Amino acid sequence: MWINLDPNELEIIRIGLAEISPASNWYESAQQVLKKLDEWETTSRSADSKAYRDAADELYGREGELEFDDSSDGTNCVSAGADPGAYVMGWRWVTSDQAGLTFTCECCDKVKATDELDPEAGDKICKDCTKEE
Repeated sequence: MWINLDPNELEIIRIGLAEISPASNWYESAQQVLKKLDEWETTSRSADSKAYRDAADELYGREGELEFDDSSDGTNCVSAGADPGAYVMGWRWVTSDQAGLTFTCECCDKVKATDELDPEAGDKICKDCTKEE
């Protein structure tokens, strides 16, 4: 799972987890999550993490096809392991058509591929129906 949190949102989570009482059944889990957040923050802001991200972008990045975030707060989506190296999270663009997604036109009730959607007419009208109007 990946969630893009800004520093304020991360702090809200920390505060909430810290408020869980030691008597609660959730206390140990909350402490484990706080530890994971601390470890992530330490490693994600490291110079090594940035170097892995930059190398991934230089070697494999393609604008609009495969991109690697370099967030403004200094964190990168890098997971280093015991072996020399790291996994770097990248974003691969997949079109709706490649994913096989369709929509049902509100005008003609036909199931259409998403590339037949008319973005000017809203999110549920096909291009054929807007041509007829």
